[in-house]
Amino acid sequence: MSPRTSNVLNKNGEKGEALLANYLTRLGYECFSAPPKRFPDWDIKAITPEGRTVLIEVKLDVTGMFLRNKNGFNFYIEMFNTKQFEPSGIFKTKSDKYAYFFLMPDNTYRLYVFKTRELRNFLCENVDIPTTGNSVEGNAAGWLLPNTSLPKINHTLIKLDREGEYVDSLDYYISNDYSS
Repeated sequence: MSPRTSNVLNKNGEKGEALLANYLTRLGYECFSAPPKRFPDWDIKAITPEGRTVLIEVKLDVTGMFLRNKNGFNFYIEMFNTKQFEPSGIFKTKSDKYAYFFLMPDNTYRLYVFKTRELRNFLCENVDIPTTGNSVEGNAAGWLLPNTSLPKINHTLIKLDREGEYVDSLDYYISNDYSS
């Protein structure tokens, strides 16, 4: 998998993509990066061992678990570019899967994998999920999906080490068929 140019993608995004590509490669997938330009369609194109193509959007959150409180933690899911005044993030991606990494205090990663369409539909149908701007660049708005909503959304949860090596499945049985 070839890296994207660093002026297009932040270092956390590059790290998340590398972790996922390492993990999937160990499962027998062939992984390709998105083109080295602004490209909202997907981050990784993965070809399964059976030859199916899976497009994946990848997010890496390095602060979310450290900022959690007694009520849990949130996933930030971008939906709107406030500078260009147009849909972005989950509304622009053409991915099949939405992979969201959290860096944990023990320096491992939790990887949550959602079907993009199901996640987008869930967010649109649940008007009680709060929205906010992003604090980093100030150019987007997104949902703050609380982890307490996860039982209502089909997802897979995997624990990986710092290099993307599989450690454990945390909530669900993980099969080698990542595309389902």
